[in-house]
Amino acid sequence: MKIMLLDTWRIINSKGGTEKVFCNMANALVDKGYQVLAVACENKEGLPFFPLDKRVKFLNVGKYSALTEFFLKIVTAFYIKSSLRRNKRTEYRTFLMKSRIQPILQEYTPDIIISFTSDGTFLLKNLNFELACPVITMYHSNAERILEGKIFWRALERCECIQTLLERDASITLNTIQPQKVVVIPNAVPQYEVISNLKSKTIVSVGRIDRKEKRQHILIEAANLLKNRFPDWKVEIWGETNVDKKYFKELEALILKYDLKNVRFCGTTDNIQSVLKEASIFAFPSAYEGFPLALTEAMSMGLPAIGFKNCTAVNELIVNGENGILCDEGVENFAKALEELIVNEEKRIKYGNRAKEDMKQYAPETIWSKWDQLIKELVEEYSEKKRS
Repeated sequence: MKIMLLDTWRIINSKGGTEKVFCNMANALVDKGYQVLAVACENKEGLPFFPLDKRVKFLNVGKYSALTEFFLKIVTAFYIKSSLRRNKRTEYRTFLMKSRIQPILQEYTPDIIISFTSDGTFLLKNLNFELACPVITMYHSNAERILEGKIFWRALERCECIQTLLERDASITLNTIQPQKVVVIPNAVPQYEVISNLKSKTIVSVGRIDRKEKRQHILIEAANLLKNRFPDWKVEIWGETNVDKKYFKELEALILKYDLKNVRFCGTTDNIQSVLKEASIFAFPSAYEGFPLALTEAMSMGLPAIGFKNCTAVNELIVNGENGILCDEGVENFAKALEELIVNEEKRIKYGNRAKEDMKQYAPETIWSKWDQLIKELVEEYSEKKRS
């Protein structure tokens, strides 16, 4: 059976959670005997940052040029409402991508397509492709953010299945649109044999430097509140720094302003296990998430985590007072939660052990078996529908 994975966002040398899922899924599916074509749509050369099995066929079909993007902004600038401008740009962008994707579909003739973005689903389901296979749309953020783009609703309803990461996202989807099928399958979480060094005086945070979602400034501000009481504790911030360069410069300036010699940016790594192993606390000040791999990998390593009560997904993965701490919004509250774990090694050990145990339900063999079953069911249902 032939599977096509389609990602219209970013894959080439990108180090985020969705990109990791893309590569891990491709590898897991070839291990189960499928032929896999992994398709990216980017205007740069290279390969995915995360390793791909040699049996996976990877193809980057490219994208419209920067000049075309500039032209789109000019053309749509005349629309008064910002939502209408975004919608029109989406329509034009996906129309331009049709000529790149259509030959691939005709040549590869997949038995099923897994779309990693709503844009990809819009491309496949709203532009009159003569598809001869079912389409699964994956959610990589919470349902509210995905469904705020009403332009995608029709395409999402026309695809054969929507995969959400949590039950709450499935419920929101069913209450908002009329999908043909919704299935809940969380992300696969590595199961580490080792456990973090919970005696280390190190707080670690992992995630791309991002103002709206990841909000590393909260951690830096909290570290400033604690620096005089715990001068021997250090903070390591790992993640891509080139996604929001302006924000990254602001964070660097904040560290200089507060003279935080114990806080540093560490960039990216291809060995996250070694980073997590040397930490005692995982700090995760995100505003919203889908199913954060960085957090779940840290918990699988036995790290107690801190997040916000109102952050989607985080408030389901972290069970307050059992495997970590959920606090109210605000820098002072985040600092208090950090202090609670800094001063209590016994609590770090207790929460860390529970976190490691809680992540076992997301073991890769369990998650990829669910995907295997879903793919086979959808292909069979699609074939029966065509025969009838």
